[in-house]
This record gives sequence, structure tokens and C-alpha cells, in this order.
Amino acid sequence: MFQFFSNKMTELSDHYLDWSRVAILARSGNHVYSRDELMMRGRIAGATLASAFLGAYLNDSEYTYCGNLTMAIMTGAVGLAAAHLYESPSFHKRLWLSRECDSLKTDIAKQVGSLCSESGCFENLQEKVEQVVSAIMQISLSEGANGNATQTWGRRRFLLTKARENLDKTADEVRAFWLEGDVEEVLDKLDDRAIEDRRRFQLR
Repeated sequence: MFQFFSNKMTELSDHYLDWSRVAILARSGNHVYSRDELMMRGRIAGATLASAFLGAYLNDSEYTYCGNLTMAIMTGAVGLAAAHLYESPSFHKRLWLSRECDSLKTDIAKQVGSLCSESGCFENLQEKVEQVVSAIMQISLSEGANGNATQTWGRRRFLLTKARENLDKTADEVRAFWLEGDVEEVLDKLDDRAIEDRRRFQLR
């Protein structure tokens, strides 16, 4: 049950946070942390406690309508999330992959515009490309006990890169690749694993 909710929370965060890691570490019970990991977790714990203390200390219940304990819990949760995001190398990697995906989407849009201006816009090309890009960005690799947040962003970047490459071709090749078949068939041409990833996401 917790696996289901942790994967849902991972998907709701658009795979920037991998909540399955919490479940895995909680179940293992015997994970041995390195010195750097312990220091990082110490900083996170310190930020959480400091946020909780300040929240309770500065709380004015007449304005917040919250008791000191409630405010401490809320501000502590905010501090925990902020510290985790700042400290987590995985989060920064996902953020980098997200920016790479944004850059690829911009390149793809420019390529479609260039094709339309040079060869006359193929019927439905822009719409089809937008549908495929949208389908790629909905792909989720969360499964079982694993949120696979970083892997999800990696797959998205890979597929967007393939999509960009398949727009940098002759007009006939672009027409054959993009306009022959529906969205799932185009995804299959990019990478046959993309269909399975997309269907797994739709089943949730």
C-alpha cells in the first residue's frame, strides 16, 4: 500500500522527488551511511528543527488561527522539504534533465516551424509532433517499490532527442516518420519501450 502511495506522490511531483527512496530505506533498517551522508542528513535535520522552532516561536495565533504545535509541524515540514531539495544530488540531476527536456522541446518547435517555412507545412505535422511530445512528457517509469524518478527524466530526454533527430531529415523522410501512423506508432518508431511506459502510466 505504501508503495502505491509513494509512487503516486512521485508522479504528482512530476518525478522531481522520488518518494520510494523513503520506503526502501525505512524497510531496510540496516542501511550503513557514509560520513558525507550522515553530515547531509544532519544538516537536513537541523534545518527541520530550526524551522519548526521558529514557526512556533514567531507564531501569532490571532493571525494564523493555528496553535504553536500545528505551526511547528507545518513550518518543520516546509523546512524538511526545502533542505532535502537543496541537499539532494538526485534532485539537482532531475532538475538538470528537466531543463534539458525544455531545451529539446524548444528545438523541436523551431524545427517544425522551419520545416513549415521551407517546404510548406505538412498537414497535421505540428499537431502530431505536439501530441507525441506531450505523450513523452507523460511517461512514467514508477513501478512496484521503485519511483524511478531519475530514470523517468532520462527516458524523456532520450525520446525527445530521438524526436529532434527525426525532424532533421528530408521532407519525404519527415512525412513518412511522423505522419504515417498514430501517436503510439510514432512512439514505437522512436523506441519500442515507450509504448509500454506510456500504457503503464495510463493504467494508473
